[in-house]
Amino acid sequence: MNDERSEGRPAAVHLAGEIRRLRLDVGLSQSELARRIGYTRNYVSMAERSGRNLPSRELVDALDRGLATGGQLRLLLETARQEQMALRRGNRPQPVSQVRDDAVRAGVPALRRALAACDVPDDGPVRPGHALRLGVAQATEQRLQARYAQLVAELPDLLVELGRARHSAADERKRGEATELLVLAYRAADGLAFKYGYMDLSAQIITAMRLAASEVDRPFLDAAVAYVRTEVFLATKDLGAAHRSLVDAVDHIPGSKSKLDSDVALGSLAMRAAVVSARDGKAEEAADHIAAAYRAAEAVPEGVYLGTAFGPASVRIHEVAVAQELGDSPTAVQRGTGWHPPRELPAERRSHFYIDLAPAQLDVGRLDEAFASLQLAKSVAPQHTREHPRVKATLKSLLRGQRTVSDELSTFAAWADVS
Repeated sequence: MNDERSEGRPAAVHLAGEIRRLRLDVGLSQSELARRIGYTRNYVSMAERSGRNLPSRELVDALDRGLATGGQLRLLLETARQEQMALRRGNRPQPVSQVRDDAVRAGVPALRRALAACDVPDDGPVRPGHALRLGVAQATEQRLQARYAQLVAELPDLLVELGRARHSAADERKRGEATELLVLAYRAADGLAFKYGYMDLSAQIITAMRLAASEVDRPFLDAAVAYVRTEVFLATKDLGAAHRSLVDAVDHIPGSKSKLDSDVALGSLAMRAAVVSARDGKAEEAADHIAAAYRAAEAVPEGVYLGTAFGPASVRIHEVAVAQELGDSPTAVQRGTGWHPPRELPAERRSHFYIDLAPAQLDVGRLDEAFASLQLAKSVAPQHTREHPRVKATLKSLLRGQRTVSDELSTFAAWADVS
């Protein structure tokens, strides 16, 4: 679902447009979709027309299932209902992004319960392995595309089901497969917890990841877990421990018949280590890590590997982040100006590029460009941008640096809850 189109449009209009777009994306006529969900074509036609009368929850739930949206249409319906109620009361309706942020926070208690019960699952259904792999792949995609509201709605049930699959596995091979999937689902959960500032939950998830990964012989999975574990040290500002853990993980990357696996593991860890060294003020060390990441990326197609995006474009984004962390704003601007992350990259990573570039542009006096970068970040990943502390800090500086604050900047700051 394209978040760019949701901002500034009435949710009822957006809901109708999304139903039509999603139907066309999968190549169905209104009649074909109606047959799939058990309604007549007239119901689908009315749902695709925006107006005062919203479709019923039952119809929208059927459309969610029929179009495999993971509940996105239901979320838009609830937003549209809130808008209508607010307009009747004469109030300004909440932006869609605010509703989604509220949905994420409302869903965290269920996520906590699921994480606590993973190792003692209740009795219940377990889908075949291919369906579980697809569920984990979808959760990973939701995290990478910063669709946190959708992720928090679906992840608790998936975690519990993976716990059941692991607990009831018929042999060690099946248990290992279920455990690996559980680790990747934990990765998705941590992405959400960390981005929304639930550091205690993030630390709990990472501990569970490490314990689960230690149960299976998947060396490159250990490297992926080490990449994520850095967040614990960043939260406690223990940069020395963060760097040591990454270097140790690099030392334990095994020889492999697949050079791609080794390059991805080495390069991902090197990217992460470069940012840690830069935050610690160690410019030469950071430069060495970035160089190692570029070497590893030479023969790696840009892609997502065990939940982490890696490739030449990802390294360049980290290079801008490193310069920004070092306070070398001219270099960050020089490396970022005139280049945009390819659209094939996950939204979360692309938005990071603009979020890191904006304060550097601000430092060198390019205030308009800094604001433009924040707007690009929002267009790519609204939920990620709205919650990012660097965005809030940059906005505060922009507000202070303007003699006359434009309506556009004022509206953006209000959206990000910055005054």
